[in-house]
Amino acid sequence: MIRNILLAIITTLLFSGCSKMYFHNGEPSNSVTLQNEQTHRHTVFNLVEISDPINLNEKCPSNDWDTIETELSFLDFLISSIDNFLIGVDVYGQKTVNYSCSK
Repeated sequence: MIRNILLAIITTLLFSGCSKMYFHNGEPSNSVTLQNEQTHRHTVFNLVEISDPINLNEKCPSNDWDTIETELSFLDFLISSIDNFLIGVDVYGQKTVNYSCSK
């Protein structure tokens, strides 16, 4: 029994992957003035967002945004997987969002 549980945990960790997605606004700029990181939370099978959307007009008031990166890191995966292991249903998840403003 313990061997099967250990095998299931190892298999889950081996087949889990991290992902990144980039969004660029025009040509990538070399002059970046602001970089920020924020955790974005969601629930109910990733259908309902808990976090407020990032208002880039507010975050980059006089400038355009340059790049937005959404990332599912290993830590995000571990936090999001706790409910799957405990109750077998995806109730909570999170991703890391990085954005940068250009000059």
